[in-house]
Amino acid sequence: MAVTSESASLWRSYLNHPHPAFGGLWAAPGAVEISEIPQGEMKMTEKSFDIAILGGGPGGYTAAIRAAQLGMTVALVEKGFLGGTCLNRGCIPSKAFIRCASLLEDIKGAKTFGVSASDVSFDWSKILKYKDRCVIRLRKGTESLMPKNKIEVFSSNGVLTSVDMIQTDQITVKAKNIILATGSVPRSLPSLPVDGEFIINSDHALELSSLPKSLLVVGAGAIGCEFAYVMSVLGVDATIVEFLDRALPMEDEEISKEYESELKRRKIKLYVRSSVEKIEMITGGVRSHVKPRDGGEEFTIDAEKVLVSVGRKAASENCGLEEAGIPIEKGFVKVDGFMKTGVGNIRAIGDLVGGLMLAHKAAAEGILAVEDIAGIQRLPLKYANIPRATYTRPEVASVGYNESEARIIYGEKVRIGKFPFTALAKAFVHGHTTGFVKFIAAGDEGKLVGAHAIGANATDLIAIASTAIGSGLTAEDFAHIVQAHPTLGEIWHEAAHGCLDGTINF
Repeated sequence: MAVTSESASLWRSYLNHPHPAFGGLWAAPGAVEISEIPQGEMKMTEKSFDIAILGGGPGGYTAAIRAAQLGMTVALVEKGFLGGTCLNRGCIPSKAFIRCASLLEDIKGAKTFGVSASDVSFDWSKILKYKDRCVIRLRKGTESLMPKNKIEVFSSNGVLTSVDMIQTDQITVKAKNIILATGSVPRSLPSLPVDGEFIINSDHALELSSLPKSLLVVGAGAIGCEFAYVMSVLGVDATIVEFLDRALPMEDEEISKEYESELKRRKIKLYVRSSVEKIEMITGGVRSHVKPRDGGEEFTIDAEKVLVSVGRKAASENCGLEEAGIPIEKGFVKVDGFMKTGVGNIRAIGDLVGGLMLAHKAAAEGILAVEDIAGIQRLPLKYANIPRATYTRPEVASVGYNESEARIIYGEKVRIGKFPFTALAKAFVHGHTTGFVKFIAAGDEGKLVGAHAIGANATDLIAIASTAIGSGLTAEDFAHIVQAHPTLGEIWHEAAHGCLDGTINF
């Protein structure tokens, strides 16, 4: 391709213009100005690195930073915005919505505390702007870490073309080691073809220009329950249909039961053991035909929109994985305990490998993979000890085994300690007394193997239990650790005593 004055101008803009996916220059630090590019033919170049990472989500960019810290030259290939689904279309924007909804609830309930608030309302367009501000600010922070750590970012599609090569739109990236971190996308159902208008997924729900009057949520997992909470607080008539036996089916049964009671209190209708078999378009929305699994009579639910929230699937297509011989099973890349695929020096992490599809799990796998490459002695991750969080109100969080799992593994040597938020001083003062926490101790020593919480700040409180379980503490060890009073954190201290001779204050 001969370089004309017009094409030179385009290339100057391409190389030197600030680009939203990087928050600065499109080209990596040290890129040449257009005046330095020789006239005549422009050829695709090749550049070598110690490690190349395909995907810039929490797993990918964390792996990139850790590799740079260990002295490696690093290439990060990401076709979209850095931060991946979590920052741009998942964890962060949905939590911004939840913050707005919970603040509205608190203001409306201020009279309980002697505070008068009248004419309380909300502006959906401004909530959207707040959500966008949160995303953009955190995205820019992530982007700024790349030049700081001398990571070369290629804002481009990337395709694995060999065991040591990724082809981008800009150059060929060659690397001694490759980490695949392409993430995931929302899963769909044959009976619910997503059109982005009437049948939507979580990506669409984050960009609604206006609120529907009614919403049917298909799937009572974390994402579905979070959206149902937000929408109900903002005046949307929300209904949930779940195929499995209970809401939040991955949580401890007692937690699910407590959460279902909260849904009932909020007048969010829940139909479990049911599936949407077919839909039909009606005036003003969608009519869903719901079939109970127990053979009950089919019924219909009319809603302005239907949110399909049935999990996510790995983004393993169109990036050269199968062509390169990467082992894939049920759409997920197969790896060993150190994230190795068994093909060359290629590893895979995050949602791409399945299991817990969580940002912090992906980041932990990224660090593990990089440190293994660097020769640092590590043990594989203990996936049972990775915390899970659902940001509804009340919040739900857990780590380790649930009670049913613990009894299968440890038999009769299981002790349970529970403590309600109603008996916790700070929770009572704050007016958030729904829920409880549950410690599970097992074995002859009473080692802590599981923790479950539903209630105020549960997603923050789980860090205490996670640290205890990850450190191998027993219930007695934890009971001997003094907690400050009055705090929410001391609820675990009470639960630990509950695993021994009984709680102190209940």
